[in-house]
Amino acid sequence: MKQIKPKHFILAFFMVISCISYIWMRTQYSTRIHSPRSFGDTPDYFRVASEPLFSASFWIADRAPVIPLFFKLLHNDPELIFRTQLCFSMVAWIVLAFSVALVLQNFALKFIAFMTVLGFSLTQNIIIWDPLILSDSVSLSLLALFLASGIWLITNWNWSTLLVFSLLGSFLVLARDSYAYLLLMAGLALLALIFVMPYRGRTALVSGILLLLFLVSNTLATAGNRWYVPFLMTLGLRILPNSEYLSYFREQGMPVSEALMERAGKPLHTDDLAFLNDPRLDEFRQWAKASGRGIYVKFLWHFRADTFQEPLKHLEVIFNPDIYYYAATGFRPIIKNQRLNELLYPTHFGILTVLIANVLAAAFVFPALKYRQWIWILPLMLILFSYPQAILIWNADANDIARHSLYHNIELRLGLWMLLFFVFDFLFLHFKRLIPERINT
Repeated sequence: MKQIKPKHFILAFFMVISCISYIWMRTQYSTRIHSPRSFGDTPDYFRVASEPLFSASFWIADRAPVIPLFFKLLHNDPELIFRTQLCFSMVAWIVLAFSVALVLQNFALKFIAFMTVLGFSLTQNIIIWDPLILSDSVSLSLLALFLASGIWLITNWNWSTLLVFSLLGSFLVLARDSYAYLLLMAGLALLALIFVMPYRGRTALVSGILLLLFLVSNTLATAGNRWYVPFLMTLGLRILPNSEYLSYFREQGMPVSEALMERAGKPLHTDDLAFLNDPRLDEFRQWAKASGRGIYVKFLWHFRADTFQEPLKHLEVIFNPDIYYYAATGFRPIIKNQRLNELLYPTHFGILTVLIANVLAAAFVFPALKYRQWIWILPLMLILFSYPQAILIWNADANDIARHSLYHNIELRLGLWMLLFFVFDFLFLHFKRLIPERINT
C-alpha cells in the first residue's frame, strides 16, 4: 500500500476545512434571503416545464430545454429551486477549485489556486443568482463543471473523461443558447490548431464534438423560433429609431406602417405587447417570421463596422455590467472587504482588467504552443473569445444587455486567474529544473 506523504495529507486537510467553511458561508448567506425572486422570464420557463417531457412542445420551444427540465424535476417550486440551485452551485465551484488546484505541480500554488477559485465564486456576480428563478444560477454552475471536465480531459485523456466532457457540454448549450457560440469558436480554434497539436485525432474528435453541440443547439433554437422575440426587441429599440437602418430594412421588403413606427424606441413588453398582439401589425409579423432573421444577418454584415465596433462605445455596460438590480430582497454580499472583492473580481478597474487580460492572453498564445502547454488553451480561449461574445450579445438582443453580458465577463476574469496559475506553475517548475543544471555546469 502506497504511503500518503505528509504534505498531501496537509493539502487534503486544508481543502476539507476550506470546503466546510465555504459551505457554511454560502448556507448562512441563503438564510438572509426573504424569498426567491421571479422575473418576466420565469413564467415562460414554468410554462415550458409544464409540457410533457417527451413532447415536441417541451424540446422545441421558446426556451432552451435544460432549465425547464430542471424546474420540472423540482415541480416548479420556487423555494425548492432556490435551495437546489444553491447546492448545485456549491458543488460545481468546489469541483472546479479541486480541478484547478490538483492539476498544478507547485505545492504552495495549489493552496492559493484552491482558495482563489472558491473566493471567486463568493463574489456578487456568482452568488446573486441562486435565489432567482431564472437560468443564470444553473448556467454558471454548468460552466464551472464544464471547465473542470475540460481540465481533466486535457491532463488525463480517456473515454470516461471525454464522455463527461461531452455530456456537460450538451447540458451547457441546452441551458443557454449563447454558450453554443462559445463552443463553436472553441471548436473552430481547435480545428485551426490541429496541425500543431500532438494528438491530431483527439483534437479533431473534440473539435467535432463541440461543433456538433453547436449544431444541435442552433437547430433546436431555430425550430423553436427563439430568435423571434429578440429580433422584435432589437428592431424596436435600435432599427426603427435609426433612419439609415430603417431605410435598409424598407429596401429589403419590410412593410413599414404607422403602427410599426409607433414601436420605435419602445421595448417589446410595452403597450400590452402590441408588437405581438396589435392586429395592424399582422402583415409585418408575417414578414418577420418569413424573412426577418435572414435579413437581419445580412444587415449585420452590411453595417459590419457598427456590428463589430458598437460594443466598444458601451464598454461599461458590456464589460463591467451592474447586475445589482436583480438582487433578491435580503441579499447581502458574502465578501464585505472591498479590496479583497476587487482583487477576486475587478469591477472598479473592470475595463482595465479586460484590456490587460486580452493583452496577456495574446502574448501567451505563442509560448503555449512552443512549450506545448496545452492546458493554457482553456483559459486563453475564455479570455480571447470574450470580445466576440460581446459582439454577439450586443447584436443578438437589445434588451437586458447587462445580464446577458455577465457570462463573457465571468469567463474572462476566471480565465485570467486560471491562466496566471498555469503560467506561474510552469515558471516555478522550469526554474526548479534550471537550478540543478546550473549547479552541475
